[in-house]
Amino acid sequence: MVEAATYLVGAEGDPLLKQSTIAFSKLDGIPLVSFCRPNSWRDRLEQIAGEHRISLNFAAEADSLSLQAHIVADGGIYALLGPYAIANLKKECRLQASMVVDPPVPRFIALAMSPHGELTLACRTVMQLTKEIARSRR
Repeated sequence: MVEAATYLVGAEGDPLLKQSTIAFSKLDGIPLVSFCRPNSWRDRLEQIAGEHRISLNFAAEADSLSLQAHIVADGGIYALLGPYAIANLKKECRLQASMVVDPPVPRFIALAMSPHGELTLACRTVMQLTKEIARSRR
């Protein structure tokens, strides 16, 4: 449906995040909180890190975005999140973020439907509305 950037997220005021962008190489060795294994997004991040000879330091694991945000807001640890997650999490935590560049790390937001059975009018309508909302938030 939509492609979005990845951001390094830390506590508000963190000096590492003073610029609007941050090079992927700056992730080398910094403590990160990430989703628990197995996780395809984490696998992708490690693949990119390997290609660029960067060592990702997954110091904590949490499958809850809210828990990740609270860990990050306490300072000293970072997360790699998309803009939609950050927008929601900023309502409950004081966070700061910089877009990861050089290389950029795109995220792909997808809507999946079961291949079994027929799509109802309601399903098709929800799909269309979801696509419109996702495009409007770019």
